Amino acid sequence: TLADPNNLGHAPLRILMGRQTNRETTDEIQEGKSLREQFKSDLEEDIESLNNAQLGRLERLRDFIADGLVEVRVRNPENGYFHAKGAAFRAPPEEGDSFGPDDQDTRPSATIVGSSNFSASGHRNNIELNLTSRDPHQTRAFEEWYDNQWANAEEFSEEIINVIEDSSQYQDWKEEQEED
Repeated sequence: TLADPNNLGHAPLRILMGRQTNRETTDEIQEGKSLREQFKSDLEEDIESLNNAQLGRLERLRDFIADGLVEVRVRNPENGYFHAKGAAFRAPPEEGDSFGPDDQDTRPSATIVGSSNFSASGHRNNIELNLTSRDPHQTRAFEEWYDNQWANAEEFSEEIINVIEDSSQYQDWKEEQEED
């Protein structure tokens, strides 16, 4: 169960992405294409190759973003290449729980930090190393670090929704779903 965004002060799931800057990306940026434009272009290409089941999952993601359950930000590599991989999880708050900035959050937690990319090959083919901890102090330290990275990243949620909705592949799939 995801926590209510109104009680958290942010979406229950926040995705912070870095953009790989290989030679091709560097050339495109020098030609005047912004990093955001390049990221959107890559996303548009990826959507065009999705099958019906994947398009259904993409729509769920679109809905989660539109409903404020998922927020997405992009870290500009000009501010340092963002290559970090990690996640922190906490048990949902109990009825009436309230944590101020100076309060210690005592809910059970888990933190994962490691080398795995959040991709199919990162989970199936690569040799990766990840550390999992249930130590609440380590979770808090990770959350503080993540909040700082989040604050220094650019909002990208609305742009993802627009790319999805403007995709001809998604629009065609959506029409088929409405006909069925």
